[in-house]
Amino acid sequence: MNFLISLVHLVLLPLLSSPDVTGLLAKNNSLSESAPLILRDKNEANQYKCVEVNLKKQLGNCVIRQNSPRQITLSIYDKLSNGTFKRENQLLLDSWYLSAEIDYMDILNDGRKFILVKNLEGFTGTGISQKLLALWGWDGNQFKIVLLEVQKYHDAIRSSRIQELNTNVNFVLSSNTPTVLIKYNYYSNLKFGDRVRKQNWEWQNELEWNPNNFSFYSKSSEELRKSRSKYSVEKYIAEARLNFLLNPIRNLTMADIQKTGITSFQGWYQ
Repeated sequence: MNFLISLVHLVLLPLLSSPDVTGLLAKNNSLSESAPLILRDKNEANQYKCVEVNLKKQLGNCVIRQNSPRQITLSIYDKLSNGTFKRENQLLLDSWYLSAEIDYMDILNDGRKFILVKNLEGFTGTGISQKLLALWGWDGNQFKIVLLEVQKYHDAIRSSRIQELNTNVNFVLSSNTPTVLIKYNYYSNLKFGDRVRKQNWEWQNELEWNPNNFSFYSKSSEELRKSRSKYSVEKYIAEARLNFLLNPIRNLTMADIQKTGITSFQGWYQ
């Protein structure tokens, strides 16, 4: 036994402490992290599939997307003057099926990209599905959600009560004031015994960029929209935006999203 212990000390320990081996172990430990604090250079950033994109109008950034059970983490790195990348921000999205799509858009036409999230799962359950669209932007101090909208909603929890909302979201960025144009189509089919009531509504919203709020929303616009709402679903959407302005959220976890009321579309029928 003593002979074996001596053999370990004489042979294995010097080998493990050699520069080549310790360097390899350190590298393997680093690669085991899904988003390390520091990426030493562009080559290491590429190893971690860190997507280069300018989010803050500095030297540049890169973003690592990490998928874990039912959640997506976006780790955002600032590029430093020495060529390294340092992780400075992390954004969270709850995504039951990890189906959320991430893209980048130059909303303000100044070279700084915003983070566009599409097909993010909202309220889900038996017979109910909802997809959300969101936009994050850097306001100079933090990443702020500047847009949170329903992309699609389908409720067929009971065969006697079906409702569906489809939207077409377009960003109009050619003018001096960036605008989001949203076209809505709402359909419902209600059965009362032998009677059937079908409804089909179409309308649109134009959301202009508000530089004072660093947002596509303003309290006065949504209060006016709510007061002039022709349909109950239109009113609920305006109320969700007002809730969002009153209690802004920084992440897209389900607990955060539910605070806005965008997932609570009860009482749409009228």
